[in-house]
Amino acid sequence: MTSTNPTPQALNNHIIAWIRNEIAAQDIRLTSLRELCDSMSRRDPQVVEETLARVEKEDESSRARETKRKAIFEGFGEYWQVNPNVLTLRSIAERMGDTGADLMALRLELAEKVKSVNEASRMVSATAHMHRAVILDVLNVLFDGNAGDPLEEQGRLLDAEA
Repeated sequence: MTSTNPTPQALNNHIIAWIRNEIAAQDIRLTSLRELCDSMSRRDPQVVEETLARVEKEDESSRARETKRKAIFEGFGEYWQVNPNVLTLRSIAERMGDTGADLMALRLELAEKVKSVNEASRMVSATAHMHRAVILDVLNVLFDGNAGDPLEEQGRLLDAEA
């Protein structure tokens, strides 16, 4: 997208490349989240930390992909004289007519990947919540129920200082 006025075909090529890259990235993220959930079940915190570091690195690369997506949408917005914020993959595919069919198919594939990633993210969150609850229960048994919940007590210190 180096030209100042990209053609619709060039924009279409860019968005197809972007969406394929995004699908591949979502596949990697899904694998990492599943590995993170599995590693949380083991007794090796090092494995959890390594997997979590990979997930965080993927978050950084997603920001770069989002910047690329915004640039492509801005190109389409400029071409069609519309605000790029109102454009969606569906609306772009529909505006592209017959050439948008590939984009529409890829859009559906991406939607499925994102749905799977969201489900895996919820599983990781539930597993982490469960681990926290178990640790809190163990601490309460060890300290006669006085351990409290560190997340709930964060505000208590601030309230006491106020």
